[in-house]
Amino acid sequence: MELEVSVRYICERYVSMRKNEGKLLEGLRRLGSLKRVFLPKLMAKNPHYLMRCIECRNIMELAELHMRACLERNETRGYFVRSDYPDRDPSRDGIVAFQRLENERPILEVRKVPELKQEYLEEGK
Repeated sequence: MELEVSVRYICERYVSMRKNEGKLLEGLRRLGSLKRVFLPKLMAKNPHYLMRCIECRNIMELAELHMRACLERNETRGYFVRSDYPDRDPSRDGIVAFQRLENERPILEVRKVPELKQEYLEEGK
């Protein structure tokens, strides 16, 4: 529980409403430190605690993916605010970023938003 609270604190402090590269990198550094020191020490006495350990590990992975995705997005748009990139980047119009873990390494893919099928376009009329 304490590890999960620490991860949530890092997210609140370093990936808050106003982001910048320095805060994101510091958040990644602190999260990496928690992962190196405490993940190997997690243990479970029963299935309930095992579930909590797996949940905590997943929260850590999602927090890392989120921070890395925020670092890749060098613009401010809508509610996503980067104080070091205050303007909107028109080259990112019509694209979406996908992120996943592959062999425990984050992979970021940027693709164009797919066109909607005709049947879905007609639904909105």
